[in-house]
Amino acid sequence: MLGDEQGGWRPEQFDREELGCDNYFRFPMVKLLDYRERQAELEASENPFALVVLAHLAAQDTRHDALRRRVRKWALTRRLYKRGYTREEMLRLYRFIDWLLELPGNLAIEFWRDMRTYEEEQTVVFVTYAERVGREEGQRRAILRVLTRRFGSVPPDVATALATVADPDRLDTLLDAALVAQDMPAFAAEVLA
Repeated sequence: MLGDEQGGWRPEQFDREELGCDNYFRFPMVKLLDYRERQAELEASENPFALVVLAHLAAQDTRHDALRRRVRKWALTRRLYKRGYTREEMLRLYRFIDWLLELPGNLAIEFWRDMRTYEEEQTVVFVTYAERVGREEGQRRAILRVLTRRFGSVPPDVATALATVADPDRLDTLLDAALVAQDMPAFAAEVLA
């Protein structure tokens, strides 16, 4: 199976000669690039590997376009919900899609908000309690990182107040505030309010 972007490269055998010995191995070759013209077929397929191929093609197609990548990632993620996979199958496939279609900071945050909203609307249980807690901790770390990069350091009282926030929506609001606050006192007023 080849995931490269070179249409003409299609090896089907391996030959090696060394010290008077010959090795010859012939193998079937599948080129994921060939499926670019068959995306409608992949989208209709019930085979989980079709989603893997679609994610691979999306990663190639959106390498330099984060906004298009976000759209393609969202379409693939929604497809996971609609396929009727078991929770474990969904998580395995989503982890692969998430790894392959990584989004930059703000787009990743927007994606998670959309995903959470979608889950709530569909009453889909996809994220475990431990994963939610981990995500909230990740939000806190993101806020601290933004503040440190923008203002140099975070006062202990602000860090302590932030550590007590458990509401994901409040953490989203605080992340937005960290991104736009004029200075540390302005953010401190927001988190200590």
